[in-house]
Amino acid sequence: NKKIGILTLPLNNNYGGMLQAFALYQFLKNQSHDAYLIQKEAYRPKWKRWTIGVLEKIPFQDLKKYRSTAIKNKYHRPFIDEYISEKTKAIYTTKELEAVSLEHDFDAVIVGSDQVWRLEYIDDGYFSSYFLDFIKPPKTLKISYAASFGKDTWEDTGKAPLVEELLHKFDAISTREISGVQVCAQQFKLNECAHVLDPTLMVDRSVYDCFLTPPSNSQNKILLTYILDHNQNKNNILGDVTNNLPELHTLVQIYKDDQHTPEFTVAQWVNLFADADFIVTDSFHGMVFSIIFNKQFVVIGNNNRGLARFSSLLSMLGLESRLVIDNAEYDIPGLMQQKIDYTVIESVLSNLKKQSKNFLESSLLISEQKI
Repeated sequence: NKKIGILTLPLNNNYGGMLQAFALYQFLKNQSHDAYLIQKEAYRPKWKRWTIGVLEKIPFQDLKKYRSTAIKNKYHRPFIDEYISEKTKAIYTTKELEAVSLEHDFDAVIVGSDQVWRLEYIDDGYFSSYFLDFIKPPKTLKISYAASFGKDTWEDTGKAPLVEELLHKFDAISTREISGVQVCAQQFKLNECAHVLDPTLMVDRSVYDCFLTPPSNSQNKILLTYILDHNQNKNNILGDVTNNLPELHTLVQIYKDDQHTPEFTVAQWVNLFADADFIVTDSFHGMVFSIIFNKQFVVIGNNNRGLARFSSLLSMLGLESRLVIDNAEYDIPGLMQQKIDYTVIESVLSNLKKQSKNFLESSLLISEQKI
């Protein structure tokens, strides 16, 4: 067994972000490894951290949403503490990351999954942490698992040479989207980059059994929405879906507006997907959990959030028709008449899971040849 650090985006109040970290952590634990979450937080100078800390505590105000964000983070903290129990303290800088990785003496550090290589999400002055610049011991493996650029391109040419230099020091690289493989090849001259599944899809579905409660005896069908960015066009799509459902469904909304105030724990969120009869979502992990639980769904793609994440997975599974592009023409009645045949999907997924697990397991064996 090996001691493995996991570096991902800060786990605050993003359901998908927390669940992909849980899935990777759980997979490594099930393989008898010692897994640790490296808690890299966005860097802020100490004076700013102190100011934000004060603003988080003052009631009846929400300057720059610091207070509401802190409340959301606190709401989800019990999940992280219970299900990702082995973790480092909060870390902000390269120097702190170096110290912690030396202290733990990791055999490997895995960066991923999620949009850990999307510059606008990591550019806090220490973006290169997500390309593992802080690892010094030669014996420590550098691996990316299902890392995502979020978009089809790397947008900052000024930072590209450093990223290229750091990526060439990795022992094994994989991305979550086929476009990520292309970015690695064309932008960063990497010949070997594997295309793998997000950890939430790679693990066996039974991993989520710990969250599931017996379904209620209610005869009501459920139409579940998980919308991150609300607008009139999405409301119209939802209206079209509702009108084309063959029978009456009860509408359950995870977020009713863009405040993203949590009303459900992570376990309840998973249950909602397991219990739903039809799902409308504009979230990548909303789409993923619709597939995990074999649901009929419509996913609304958003150019601003990046379409590559959606189209890459859907095309692998032959489900491109489930993607409706926001502000483009669409045919909801036609889409809903084509039921997803999950016997075909499960067969394809089974092979992709094997390939993804093989990549991760063989990457961790590279250390046998290292110093």
